[in-house]
Amino acid sequence: MLTKKEEKLIRGLQRQKIRQEQAAFLAEGSKLVDDLLKSGMEPILLLCLESRAAHYIELLPPSFRHLRIVEEAQLQKLSTLQTANQLLAVFRQADPPSTDAPLPDDFLLYLDGIRDPGNMGTILRLADWFGMRQILGSGDCVDIYNPKVVQASMGSLARVSFRPVPAAMLQELAGGRPILGSDMEGADMYSYSPPRDENVILVIGNEARGIREEMQGLLKHKLRIPSYPTEPNGPRAESLNAAIAAAIFCAEFRRKSRH
Repeated sequence: MLTKKEEKLIRGLQRQKIRQEQAAFLAEGSKLVDDLLKSGMEPILLLCLESRAAHYIELLPPSFRHLRIVEEAQLQKLSTLQTANQLLAVFRQADPPSTDAPLPDDFLLYLDGIRDPGNMGTILRLADWFGMRQILGSGDCVDIYNPKVVQASMGSLARVSFRPVPAAMLQELAGGRPILGSDMEGADMYSYSPPRDENVILVIGNEARGIREEMQGLLKHKLRIPSYPTEPNGPRAESLNAAIAAAIFCAEFRRKSRH
């Protein structure tokens, strides 16, 4: 039976302040929860329908004593989703990356004020797809343990860490590697060749205002994704969202690194 204390914890974890205090987060849905468990994330509490209990008794560590069988109505009441899934889990947050550790020797993304949870979750997922184990970003990015980010990441936050890095520290940490920026006024991205044997850092700007002024001076090159309007001077989409832009850059940079 779910206790009042456990119910209070679940409700509280919908707020960033409580997530930070408890170092915990919510996840919903069989696919997501299974992925987090298989990736080694530590479960604290798991609520499921009776029909799913046998599966989780087998999947959870033998010492786990916090599996709660609940009714569908109770899951719906506690869910952060419009339509509740078959289970809801509370996990321990991963240890945050060290603030003074060297950067990974790899192509890296830096997120400058990404506030949309869907974009953040999708970027975590694409970083996982393209083999990145860490992304960097400003301190005002959306919390990666926000329930909407967790759902959009589809388990990738278990394998990709987010490291807050102030703009003032980025150049020092970069250690001379080029810092590039996604900018609609920049050069055609397909005309740019990353330096051989040297990884770059690509800055993806905020959904509304782009890359902030204090970051501009750090950029060695500004690159744009070219558009292909049906008519030379005809109407076109105003822009791409941050996650789509990041995906196109990642695919192109990974392709070029193989040649």
